[in-house]
Amino acid sequence: MITISSREWRWLVGWASTIMLITSIPYFYGWWLSTPQMQFSGFFLGVEDANSYLAKMRMGAEDGWLFHLAYTPEPHQSAYLFTFHLFLGKLAQFTHISFPLVYHLARIVFGLTLLLTLYCFIAYFVSDLPRRRFAFLVAATGGGLGWLVISLQLASRLGLPLDIYVPEAFIFLVLFHLPHLALAESLLLGAILLILHSWQTGDWQPVLWAGCALFLVALIAAFYLGVFVVVLGLTWLALTLTTRSIQKTGTLLLKLAVATIFSLPVLVYDAYILRSTLSCVSGINKI
Repeated sequence: MITISSREWRWLVGWASTIMLITSIPYFYGWWLSTPQMQFSGFFLGVEDANSYLAKMRMGAEDGWLFHLAYTPEPHQSAYLFTFHLFLGKLAQFTHISFPLVYHLARIVFGLTLLLTLYCFIAYFVSDLPRRRFAFLVAATGGGLGWLVISLQLASRLGLPLDIYVPEAFIFLVLFHLPHLALAESLLLGAILLILHSWQTGDWQPVLWAGCALFLVALIAAFYLGVFVVVLGLTWLALTLTTRSIQKTGTLLLKLAVATIFSLPVLVYDAYILRSTLSCVSGINKI
C-alpha cells in the first residue's frame, strides 16, 4: 500500500512545480526575445518533430479525428492515428489559444501528472521518506554522463550521448518537450501499480482500470506496452522461481494478460494501417 502524508504531498507538489518551472524558463526566454521579424517557434529540442506535432494539431483543429499523411502526393486512406495531437488541436480551436501555447500547457499539466505518478510509484516500493525524496529527484532530473562526453569533446569519437537526444529513456527530457510521452509514462506507471495492488489484495477492479490505462497507452505510444509486459513478466518469473504458491503467481500472470488484452484492438488496427500504408505510400518514413 502507498502511504503519503499531507506534508509529503506538499513537498512533492512544491518540487514538481519547481521542476516544471525550470523546464519552462527557456521557452519564456524564447518568447521574450521573439519579435515580429524573428518569431520564436516554441521549441528548442526536436524542432522537426515538434513542428510535425503542430501540423497534426492544425489538422485536428480543421478536420475530424482522422489523420492524413501530408508528405506524399499518392492517394491513401486517412486513419485514426496521432489521436493525442489531434485532440490538442481541437482544444486549441475550442479555446482560441495558439497551437504552441496549448502544446506547452499540455506539457506542464501532463508533466506534473508524471511527476506525481512517479513519486507514488517510488513510494510503493520505498517506505523511508529521505530515500523516497532522493529517488524522486534523481529520477525526475537526472540523466547519464552525457554532459561529461560533451565537456571533454569526445562526442566525435563516442557519438552523441543518449541522454541528450533520447527522451524515452530520461524523464527530464520528456518533461522538457514531450507531453504525449509524459501522459503515456504516467499511464504506464499507474497500470503497473494497479496490477501489483490487485495481485496483493485479490481485487479484480484495479485490473480493469489498468486495462483502460494500457488502452490509452496504445493510442499514445504503443511501444510502452512492451515495457509493461517485460517488467511485470519478469516480476512473475521471479516470483514463480522463488515462491511455491503456483496459484498466486498464476493469478498474477492471468491479471497481466487480461490487462494487456485491452490494448490489442489498437495494436491490431495499427498493424493493419501500417501494412496497408506500406503498400501504397512511398513517404511512410516521414510520418
